[in-house]
Amino acid sequence: MANSKGKIAFKIVLVVVAVVALVAVALAVTFIARYTENFKSKFSTFYVVHADTTITTDKSGYALELNKEYRFDVGNAFEFLGKSASGYDVKILPNATTETNFTFEGADNTYNFTAVPDLTEQFEVIREDDHFTVRPTKLLHEVLASTYGESLTGIPTANFKHDYLKIVITSKDETNVINLTFNVVVYPTGVNIGGGNIVGG
Repeated sequence: MANSKGKIAFKIVLVVVAVVALVAVALAVTFIARYTENFKSKFSTFYVVHADTTITTDKSGYALELNKEYRFDVGNAFEFLGKSASGYDVKILPNATTETNFTFEGADNTYNFTAVPDLTEQFEVIREDDHFTVRPTKLLHEVLASTYGESLTGIPTANFKHDYLKIVITSKDETNVINLTFNVVVYPTGVNIGGGNIVGG
């Protein structure tokens, strides 16, 4: 009788252990999936969240609407172990690539887009320990005119085929960098267009 009870208890323990193991595996898979964007990128503990989407790697095609505020939460996958994302850096830079490079002219000078400096001050960027907000207040040609302090010609103003700007988020230890490339847009009044991957604040 005692031997029979012992076998039953052993089987119960085995079932409990199996269930715990399955739950642990499921949690591990879910954890890894979140920080690899469903296994589409390498695992990263540094991440950005916008509109309930966790971003761990470079993204393109974003449309930031003029004079609209966008919030990005910044975190570390191991925050439960005391790891924090605070101390990160955020900048807005030209997304100078072979496709986006162009020259433009002022009164006496010709400029190259690849040589454009840091543009962060041309946007309203507010950084907190766990998030930052970005509000575009100028279109691309206005951003460059303000940067160089003069009227400019030769700058794309519409029908962007490529992203000319990028938000660069760098972890405190500079081991992780996430680039979000974008354009600043103005949608026609009275028309609700959901173009781009970032819509709303």
